[in-house]
Order: sequence, then C-alpha cells, then structure tokens
Amino acid sequence: MRRSNQIKHEKMALEELLFKIREIGYITDQQRQTLSKMYGDRLKRALKAVEEGRVKKYVFKPSGRVVWIIVGTERDYQIIPSINYCICDDFYFHVINHEVGLCYHLLAQMLAKALGKFELFTVNDRMYEPLMSEWRHVEVKKGRLPQDEIENVRKAIETLLIQGEPSPINQLFEKVKQEGFDVFTPQHLSMILSSDPESRFECDNGVWNLSKSQRD
Repeated sequence: MRRSNQIKHEKMALEELLFKIREIGYITDQQRQTLSKMYGDRLKRALKAVEEGRVKKYVFKPSGRVVWIIVGTERDYQIIPSINYCICDDFYFHVINHEVGLCYHLLAQMLAKALGKFELFTVNDRMYEPLMSEWRHVEVKKGRLPQDEIENVRKAIETLLIQGEPSPINQLFEKVKQEGFDVFTPQHLSMILSSDPESRFECDNGVWNLSKSQRD
C-alpha cells in the first residue's frame, strides 16, 4: 500500500514537471535530477529513446486514430498513453505489480510529447490493421488462444485462488501449465488476468488474488 501511494505522488509530480517542460521546451538540470530520483535508469533509457528519435506517432486518416510506438532494440513497442499501458515485459512484471510507476517506453512518450521531439507519420486507414498486427505480435509464440480457452484459464485461476491463497504469477503459471493449459509465459498469464472483463483478479506487490468484490 505504501508503494502504491508513493507511485500516486510520483504521478502527480511528473504531471507538474511535464507541464513546466512543455512551457519552456527543454529539461532543466534540476528537473532532470528530480526525474532521475523518481525513475533512475528508466529515465536514462527514456531520454536516450527521445534523443535517438525512436518515439513515433502515427495518425491514421481519415479516421484520426492515433498510435504511439517506441522503437526498441528487438521490436517495436505499442503504448496507450491514455491508460498508461505498454506491451513490454517491464510493464507486466513491474508496473502492474506496483513496483514502479512507469516503464521507460511510457516515460519516453511523455517526455517526447512534452518536448515536441517525436517523429510524426500520417498513414491511410487501410494500413491500420497490417501495422497493428505487426506491432502486437508477441515473439514468444505465434498464434493466439481462442477466447473460450482464455476464459477457461481465468476460471482455473479463480478456482486455485478460492481453494488456496494469493500467489505470485510464476506460481500460478506453473499450476495452470500442470493442468494442461497452453499459456505461453507468465507475462501472457498476467495479461489474461488483468484484461478480465469481469475484473475478478487484482495484483498487489507482485501477488495475485481475487478482487475484493469477489472475496466479499
């Protein structure tokens, strides 16, 4: 709980810093020091991505849809700034678990937008699906689980948590694999649980449990 409160304070401080950066158009030494205390090595990686021009904004026409991409060393990372979402491992293993507030990809987008230092592409709507398919590709395994199988995985986890106790994602992953479910990685399982439309699961400090509404 203490770490969650700290992350909330960091978010507020970041929003204030970004507002000031937008006003002056650059990052002062004092602002850099403050950001470094908040995000450490993630700030260095975010600034490096900005300086190297790896932050991309795609605007699709005529729909007006916007997609932000951070070019990484091994693949492109799609982020959704409006909900602070990223497809990277750091997001699934550390941000969702409230160990840190942001992955470096999200931080890079925020800084690039505040500084006006991103590459802008205007693309026809007919390219939306091909590009999204490429950006969302998960390298651990080609293909996707059918929706009914995803729901079966969620039901299995729900049963495990009812019968047992809150558990880290790695333990839950091993248990569902033993039950024969074709879940690709612990990251994939985290995504399945966090995207549950019924919001049956929650994660606190790296430990997954049934949500409070399910326990009551």
